[in-house]
Amino acid sequence: MENFIENTLPEFSQEQIEAAKAKYGSKCLKISEIFPNEDDEEPVRFLLKKPSKNLIYLLGSKEYENDVQKSSKAMISNCVLAGDAQLLENDASVYTELVSQIGGMAKAAKSSLKKV
Repeated sequence: MENFIENTLPEFSQEQIEAAKAKYGSKCLKISEIFPNEDDEEPVRFLLKKPSKNLIYLLGSKEYENDVQKSSKAMISNCVLAGDAQLLENDASVYTELVSQIGGMAKAAKSSLKKV
């Protein structure tokens, strides 16, 4: 499993984005903008990657399937590549919003079936 690239800076660099694109491909990356407070004018940003199939298998295992805390931590650790780690750790609204967004990324693919 990949490790969280802890970045204690509120912003991340274009170099970090380019390195992530080279490693994961641009289709697997998103930038999350979160407004921790309703009156915030500027969002905090996190660089996210889509959950891997290994993470999906892990989250479906008996060890993780009924443990929200463990599942959420695995999602954050594997999918948040850069952002304000201190805010992520200390603000539950940011943490839960990121977990929700990562869950949505796992379900974001579209497909169709066509007659042969």
